[in-house]
Amino acid sequence: MADLTPLFKQCVDIVQSEYKSPPSTKGLHNHHTFVQESQDFYNIITNLNQFINEIKSNYLAINDDTKVSGSLSIEDKNKMTRSSTSKSSRCTSN
Repeated sequence: MADLTPLFKQCVDIVQSEYKSPPSTKGLHNHHTFVQESQDFYNIITNLNQFINEIKSNYLAINDDTKVSGSLSIEDKNKMTRSSTSKSSRCTSN
């Protein structure tokens, strides 16, 4: 039977050198950045959902020449639409 001791020692040296090298933190940094950006995006979506729920019934209320309690005029709806459009464009540009 052949002597495999030198081969075994080479394998041990390779494994030991792998354990001595410091672990790479690059993947951890990328993971942390992804998690942080995901949380920021979740907060934006949550705030947007809350805003939509707050104005939904008044925005959708039918308003003709007679003033319905709680409904918005066409001018108010247009202002709100312009305002929300600018807010959403700022969120997506970040």
